[in-house]
Amino acid sequence: MNLPEICIRRPVLAIVLNSVLIVLGFLGYQQVKMEFMPSVFKPVLTIITNVPGASSDFVEQNVTNPLENNLKQVGNVSFETSESTSDKSKIKLYFGTISQDQFLTVQSQVQQAISQTKLPTNAKNPLIRTRDGSSPLFILGVTDKNIGPYELGMYVTNNIVNPISQMSGVGAVDQYGAQPQLQIELNPKQMALKDVSIDDIKNAISSSNTSISAGNIINKDQQITLNLNSKLTNLDNFKNIIIKKTGRHLIYLKDVSKLGITDQNPGGSLIKINNSNGQYVIISQTDTANPLILGEMLRKKLKEIQKQMPTGMKIVKLQDTAEAIKVANDEVFHTIVEAVVAVTIITILFIGSWRLSLIPLVTIPVCLIATFLIIWMVGFTLNIFSMLALVVAVGLVVDDAIVVLENAQVYSKKGISPIDSTIQSMNKIIFPVIGMTIVIAAIYVPIFFMKPHKETVYLQQFAFSLSGAVLFSGFVALTLSPMMCSRLIRPDNRSQLEKLIEKFFIKVSSLYIKSLKIFLNNIWLPVLIVMLFFFIGYLYFQKMSSTDLPPEYDGTISVTMRTPDSSSVEKTRTLTAPLIKELRKFKEVQAIGSITSKKLAGNSSVSNTIVTNLKSEQALQELSEKMMQALNKIKTPDVKISATPNNFNSHGGNNAANQNEFDFYVTGYASPKELNQATNNLVNALKQTGMFLDIENNSKFNQQQYDLTIQNNKLIRLGLTREQVNDAINTYLGTYSFPTDFDFLGQSLPLVMGLPAKKIKDLSVLQTIFLKNKTGNFISLDRVVTPNFIATQQSITHINNTPAGEIGAIPKTNISKGKLIKIITATGKQSLPYNLKVAFNTKTQSVTQAKQSSKIIVIASIIFIYLILGALFESFIDPLIILTTIPMCVISSMIALYYVDGSFNTYTIIGFITLVGLISKHGILITKFANDLKNDNVNTENAIIQACQTRLRPILMTTATMIIGLIPLLYASGVSKNSHLELGVVLIVGLIFGTLFSLYIVPSSYKILSKYKKA
Repeated sequence: MNLPEICIRRPVLAIVLNSVLIVLGFLGYQQVKMEFMPSVFKPVLTIITNVPGASSDFVEQNVTNPLENNLKQVGNVSFETSESTSDKSKIKLYFGTISQDQFLTVQSQVQQAISQTKLPTNAKNPLIRTRDGSSPLFILGVTDKNIGPYELGMYVTNNIVNPISQMSGVGAVDQYGAQPQLQIELNPKQMALKDVSIDDIKNAISSSNTSISAGNIINKDQQITLNLNSKLTNLDNFKNIIIKKTGRHLIYLKDVSKLGITDQNPGGSLIKINNSNGQYVIISQTDTANPLILGEMLRKKLKEIQKQMPTGMKIVKLQDTAEAIKVANDEVFHTIVEAVVAVTIITILFIGSWRLSLIPLVTIPVCLIATFLIIWMVGFTLNIFSMLALVVAVGLVVDDAIVVLENAQVYSKKGISPIDSTIQSMNKIIFPVIGMTIVIAAIYVPIFFMKPHKETVYLQQFAFSLSGAVLFSGFVALTLSPMMCSRLIRPDNRSQLEKLIEKFFIKVSSLYIKSLKIFLNNIWLPVLIVMLFFFIGYLYFQKMSSTDLPPEYDGTISVTMRTPDSSSVEKTRTLTAPLIKELRKFKEVQAIGSITSKKLAGNSSVSNTIVTNLKSEQALQELSEKMMQALNKIKTPDVKISATPNNFNSHGGNNAANQNEFDFYVTGYASPKELNQATNNLVNALKQTGMFLDIENNSKFNQQQYDLTIQNNKLIRLGLTREQVNDAINTYLGTYSFPTDFDFLGQSLPLVMGLPAKKIKDLSVLQTIFLKNKTGNFISLDRVVTPNFIATQQSITHINNTPAGEIGAIPKTNISKGKLIKIITATGKQSLPYNLKVAFNTKTQSVTQAKQSSKIIVIASIIFIYLILGALFESFIDPLIILTTIPMCVISSMIALYYVDGSFNTYTIIGFITLVGLISKHGILITKFANDLKNDNVNTENAIIQACQTRLRPILMTTATMIIGLIPLLYASGVSKNSHLELGVVLIVGLIFGTLFSLYIVPSSYKILSKYKKA
């Protein structure tokens, strides 16, 4: 007695078994975490070292190079990049496939390597970040016209950044904008007149601004702690620090300097929100946080903060990923509901009976709910991929039940009791049901053996979820469905609708058999069709592009305005202010966040994030073009502009710059000048391709710089030392940072010393800086140093410890990453010398790796399913017959994908792999029934004709339910619109053509190949 017979004879057991699945599924659902994209472990370390006042050359030679040399001892590094800019060194280490325990080990190795590195005295302690700038959950703009930029910065730190940082689930809160510091603006002339040296000031401040423990007073009754509080807390205290005493005369700090609150990064970045002084606050979540719950908590918190803000201060949301995730998840839930409704309607229409329709329809809730148990057990989450699997499962899980129902109806006409007829029916189809279930589940097995990079993790989430649903559908088809058939099928009590549907299928079957005989009698016809499809498929395959994820749009636009080389931030702001004012005239614009920086797209530029009320890709593209036209009319000739809708799937990095920028490198061993020239040559060659809105050499020699050379002969003759000159240049011009901060209004501010920025406008400043020689005379600095004007690199890049030129490009919106990589690589081979090559960052490399992995997965899946079918049928020929339709099915989907501007990406690869299993089910049904008829001594042609005639109705019904269940994907919206569309096109078109090929090519293949089975 097999499982179906047991459940037929024991209906309560069948109900209990399936009820247990529902209960366990509900319990699993309660435990499953919800997120937008599956979490992917990204082992990346970023080492940031600030070097105030240093040039990019100095940073490279004295900070980046020593660190890189010592970091070579760190294991498992797969890719390394470094960037040396004025004031900062940034090194990124990307690690291969390692566990989190191994990641902790390499962090220790990195700490050890840094501790062994001797850095300049003016370099800050290196900071190590373990996050790779993952997509921020919120980007906020805070603005207030009534207060200055520093006051705003302090308010944001104390009242927004600090409270939010303490919230559960918040990983990092980064603040960008003017940040205050206490600057001691030295007066070299007064210092010389009063005989005060730099060391005098440093020593006086260091001894005056400290807090130390002073011990305890202890007696027999009590112990009292003493604290010597000599740390200064207001400006007057600082001004009155005694620097030295000359006779009875005291010299105070205020006598030789001016104290004030200034910007920590003068000449750095400048932020405006709707053209007012502003601050950016970028909030990221922890890896374990639920973005939907955290997003709701943050919105409530921001409302509370807004209520407490001074009048005139506002918070502007420039990006709300949590809201986009919520909308996308809601969209998928709606899609599931719509799919269930659509499948219900089509099932009733095909079966013609409400009562009998319950048999396949009850499978849907059982399987979908039970799938949550699988998702929870394997540690996955409820995300866009696992929920898409549920959408696909809606039309798929009813298939087995439809096959069971249809066959049971045939056997019910034999005049025996419903229970006995159902048992006989199940004995006949138990093999195909198990085979179809195993095939769908097994098709994804190779995915679980792939390396766990981003794309395979996404595939695994989909595969496990859909496989779980299919396995449960097979279980329901062998337990609950036969039990319901034995109780609900009444052959003598058929409705009028059932009879009409029966007549319809009889006519369809008759027409189908006539056309099938034409194919079988002209066997060259299907062979010609197959060959033609292979030829067409090859042509379209060459045209297809590839990327990791399809572009999605969240209603924002990036507008980048690039100004001439070496433009100051202030000049850049002056040139672009009228342009930003022009952008505000567009009625679609809700908010504008602007960041003016020295390095965006290779020059001083302004990157604007435009928040609009538009959501569709076409409307955003049209608005971008209108903005370009309007700005080009009023801009000066030396300002370059690009405007593109923000690709939601490109959000990556806690920065507010253009998120559509595509960076790559020219790398190899060559002199800086040769490398720069080669990089320029590649940029010029790529401009001719017409694929870019803007492309620029980010490493070109466009930064004006003075090299100061110490004249040793003069130095000795005038009685000065090299240490004096170095210290003076570093302090007066480079800004000296004290190790202790200044506590001001509850906030710890950096304490720095140097000349005021307004005094350092040209080299005449060297004449105002005086050094005291051995005889007590003061010598101006310009007498011992010689300036040399040069052009240098604003940013110096290394890739894997090798010099590199960085290229920043903004591609046109219709160009995929795969096509970009292909064209850039080919152009690089043509235009670069033999010792240089093109290199891509890890995010771009993943596209190429994903394409290679996808090919392997698809091929491995087909081989694996062939072997499974061979084992099920005990034949190497039958699997070939079943799989003959797969290439044409995939080619059909690929052609349709091409005409909707789709690409090979994670979603479409999921679709292609799933198609292999879905279409194989039809071949299994036809081949198994044909084999059974041949075993009853029916000749090959009659056997295949009878099998096709018998299985026509269940094949059409299962195909119809699957297609109807997938149709909601075609009109999805939100930030998953294109992803859903491309997946839907692949599956729907593949199912339509796959079914047609199954009904004609499989029978033809059976006739051709079955004669070889005996051999």
